[in-house]
Amino acid sequence: HMLQFSFSVMTIAILTLFASFLVVLPVHSNDVTCDRVSDCACKMSNGAGVINLASLASRNKDKPAFTAHGGYYAYNPCLPFEFGNDCNVKNDVAVCQQAKGGLSCGKQSNVTFNYDPGTGNISIVYKGGSDDRLSSIELVCNDVVNTTLHFVKEAPRYHYQFKLIGPCCCPGVCKGSIGGGRSISIGSILVILFFCLLVAYFVAGVLIMKFKIGAAGKEMVPNSSFWFALPGLIKDGILFAFTCGRKGATDNYATLQ
Repeated sequence: HMLQFSFSVMTIAILTLFASFLVVLPVHSNDVTCDRVSDCACKMSNGAGVINLASLASRNKDKPAFTAHGGYYAYNPCLPFEFGNDCNVKNDVAVCQQAKGGLSCGKQSNVTFNYDPGTGNISIVYKGGSDDRLSSIELVCNDVVNTTLHFVKEAPRYHYQFKLIGPCCCPGVCKGSIGGGRSISIGSILVILFFCLLVAYFVAGVLIMKFKIGAAGKEMVPNSSFWFALPGLIKDGILFAFTCGRKGATDNYATLQ
């Protein structure tokens, strides 16, 4: 009886996990975010799509994709580059200032994506530069111009503000990959967890039923009567839901008056 009770508890736990996965819906919020996909791409939480700068990246480490303010600043999405002194691949530089032979104004991997409700634009913020320098690059969607980088101001000190204007700043327009992996979602984790528990439940159950109880055939399945009846119960439930219990839909439920 204790063994049967343990199988019942395991069955209830697995079904509860599966039900929570099906029933729990995402909570909608008025706060829009752009969730990081890689160092140079993020996905809009409002369903607008992915902003992806990968296709803008220069693969030539000695030639960054963009310069601004007469070449005083350089920027390369996704990939570090060489610009002298602190601005090099080893330092993972994203934005560089020519001062003192090259000062890093932010690292590729130290990046966040911020939404501005006032403009509706996303800003990429690169931190971890020389003497804690950081750069904020506002992405301005414009699908009819060539992509350009504009220096706006340094305010406060060591905080460099830019605007990147072009088609790839629009959600869902540009695609590409530098090789960065997409992070696994919570939903995917729940699905993997559910099936791992399900497999473990059946494997352990079959072994225990066979070697401890001495069961054979279908009886080796833990709680076999429940699992073999489950498809029919699901079918009856679906029929009942879609027919509202009308006569002839199922024999297992009383018809509604």
